[in-house]
Amino acid sequence: MKLSVYSLKNILFEGDATSVNCTTEGGEVTILDRHEPLIATLKPGTLTIKDAGGKDHFIPTGKGFLEVTAENTARILADEPRE
Repeated sequence: MKLSVYSLKNILFEGDATSVNCTTEGGEVTILDRHEPLIATLKPGTLTIKDAGGKDHFIPTGKGFLEVTAENTARILADEPRE
């Protein structure tokens, strides 16, 4: 799937991914290739992304939104955590 992870100031990840794991208001979810369309609100936590090459990426985020489309794309817009 094509995955884009944005904050208000930065592009945190952009590329092909085989999975992304995140914590939503409804619980922990894992989005895989060809996932059903979904819109969810995210809780602060760490996104775990496995890219197309098999490398894991760990991105800490604040609150945000997740959108998965029927076109096999996923977009995440999230606050960057405060230090």
